[in-house]
Amino acid sequence: METAFGVSPWALWNLPCTYALLIEDMAVLDPGSPLIQTGRDGARANLLEIRGTTPAPYELQDIPHGAIQIVPYRSSTGLGDRRVIVYLPPGYDSRKSKRYPALYLLGGSGDTEMEWTSVGRAHWIADSLIHEGRARPMILVMPNGHPAPPGRARWGWSAREDRSRSVKPEFRS
Repeated sequence: METAFGVSPWALWNLPCTYALLIEDMAVLDPGSPLIQTGRDGARANLLEIRGTTPAPYELQDIPHGAIQIVPYRSSTGLGDRRVIVYLPPGYDSRKSKRYPALYLLGGSGDTEMEWTSVGRAHWIADSLIHEGRARPMILVMPNGHPAPPGRARWGWSAREDRSRSVKPEFRS
């Protein structure tokens, strides 16, 4: 991997970086940029990618890819209609009896379940690590980790309780 001043780009940048234009003291999105970070309260910033000559694990590569499924469910803990993003590794076949470990990724700080794939690119990172033999094939489960809509606090809510009571065990983990 390329280095700048002897330091890995992973250490220099929190990629992708975010930015917004400042017009008359108001932050606005760059209309010329297709990469946008969203969240529970809508679009928040543009994203800027800085790529090296060697693809980073979060970049699209010509390797086998897993599949992303958006699974809607009705919350059993009173949160209404929700969804969970599920990544299935390359070669996953629901008809076979092979079991996979599951890694649950909970977001925060205003993000939704979608940011794990749209911004964090967890699925491409998993593809890369599995392809390189640095991780076992696994299922990634990315629920919306927020207990209530923006602006409404809800104490005593448990992501584990909502997930275990509401999301059917459709995948072998």
